[in-house]
Amino acid sequence: MIQIYRPQTVDNLVEQSTERIEQAVRDTMPKSKFRVCTLTTEQRKRTEILADQQSTVHPNWESLDTERRSAACRLEWARLMIFLKVYVHPVLLALRGDAYHVIIADRRWQVSPDELSPYAFDRPRRKLRDGMQRLHRNGINPVFVAVYELSAGRNLDGTYPFEPHIHLLVFGATKTDLKQVFCVRQHKSERGKMKPVRVKAVKRSEVGNILGYLSKIKPQERVQYIDRSGRYNRTTNRMSADRLHLWLSCMSKIPIAQLIQFGGFAESMTYRFATCEMATLIGEL
Repeated sequence: MIQIYRPQTVDNLVEQSTERIEQAVRDTMPKSKFRVCTLTTEQRKRTEILADQQSTVHPNWESLDTERRSAACRLEWARLMIFLKVYVHPVLLALRGDAYHVIIADRRWQVSPDELSPYAFDRPRRKLRDGMQRLHRNGINPVFVAVYELSAGRNLDGTYPFEPHIHLLVFGATKTDLKQVFCVRQHKSERGKMKPVRVKAVKRSEVGNILGYLSKIKPQERVQYIDRSGRYNRTTNRMSADRLHLWLSCMSKIPIAQLIQFGGFAESMTYRFATCEMATLIGEL
């Protein structure tokens, strides 16, 4: 019998390697809900919602190796997760010193639904740049992975802003250093009610989970409430359908490489992420 030769495509490679891909990502990020079949379903739904912006997401896995697309694309996100597992996580584990997860959320960065655009991330980017410059001036050269995230807030006063914020996994700086350089000024009425800058120590065993958490790029709604101590707090829900459309429209205008930032590595992780092919990533698992 004559066998017909079928060239190996990225689509075929992903299909044949699904179990290996999922297991590899979960080995590094145990709390991750990474599922290939779920991703393809989500991608179809997003393609339908985006309608006239469909060119901002990949139509299939094969397309991943032709060009980079937007942060709205779930296949680009899958590629990011595999990249973090293959190239970033091993480097971070080899570093000495303490690791910290920093969350920076300045209320002045919030924008109304009518104002939402990619420019909403300009102020968070300046905050990270200025903080890193201050560390460098003090002789501190950290290694870090930063992700700019966008959630929706449902506040007790009835407002519904979109909230850009920063997640940062950093090595080579102290907790005191990080709190100082990323300090956020608050109005007197807000002090004690919320923490715009949170710095938490990260155990070595949790580095993978934190990488997965900060890079989730997921539409979420943060609902405000007052806890027993009288402090404002938030709980996380799914984003409502009307806000999801706005969120996806904004994300479709932002290349995924502009939502994640690497610093202090011996080589340019940003360039490597932008150019590394999917087949190569799967081969490294």
